[in-house]
Order: sequence, then C-alpha cells, then structure tokens
Amino acid sequence: MADTEQSKVDEATAAFARSAAEVINIRLDQIGALSQGLLDVQDTRPAAEMYLATRRMRVALGVFKPVFPKAQYRNGREETRVLAKAVAVRHRLDVSIEIMQSVVDEMDEQDAAGAEVLIKDADRRRALANRELGRVVHGRRLPDHR
Repeated sequence: MADTEQSKVDEATAAFARSAAEVINIRLDQIGALSQGLLDVQDTRPAAEMYLATRRMRVALGVFKPVFPKAQYRNGREETRVLAKAVAVRHRLDVSIEIMQSVVDEMDEQDAAGAEVLIKDADRRRALANRELGRVVHGRRLPDHR
C-alpha cells in the first residue's frame, strides 16, 4: 500500500516538473521574442509587453519553486528580477511621456512650452533607462532557466 502511495506521489511530482519545464520554456520564449525591438522608444508596446512577461515569469518561478534546485531557482529569480526592474523603469517613463504629451497637445502654446521641458527631461531619463535595459537584455543569459 505504501509503495502505491509513493508511486502516486512520484508520478505527481514528475508531472509537476514536466509542467514547470513547459511553462518556463514558454515564458523564456516569450521574453526572447519580446527582446527584439524592445529598445525602440518610438514603439512602446514591446516594453509594456515585456513588463507583463517578466511579471508572469516571476509568478511561474514562484509556483514551480519546489521542482528547481535551490541555486537554479535563485539564479532564475535574480535574472528575472534584474530584467523586470530595468524594463519597469523604461515602461514607467514611456507611460509618463505619453500622458504628458497628451496633456501638452491640449494646452496653448505658452503653457505647452513649459511642459515640453518636463517631457524633454523624461525623454533624457528614458534614454538612460533604455541604455540600462539594453545592457541587461544583451548582457544577461535568461536561458539559464532551461
């Protein structure tokens, strides 16, 4: 009887590990695909999608934590955290610039001139954030999760 129960536990654990591998590979493929065109500030959609993809990866890692060796889980979590942080900074600046620009579009010229200074500052900070994001995306190896 105990052997049968242990066998069921082993089967369930193996199935969970297979699911973990499948989900993590899907998330890695999504992150890899989204990294193409990510640094183009004219199209902010990839940054927004990458922001969501990194959040999904963090959740997946947390759900499947029991099937990862401790060091592999820590490395994967850290790699994902670093990417998520870099893309979040860029994403927040993209959103801020879009909102400020929509407000400026409704202002008269005199008021808009002052607001343009704020947009230029945000755009300068976005360029710095984008440089950091590029370093993270091209300088790290997310496939270490596999």
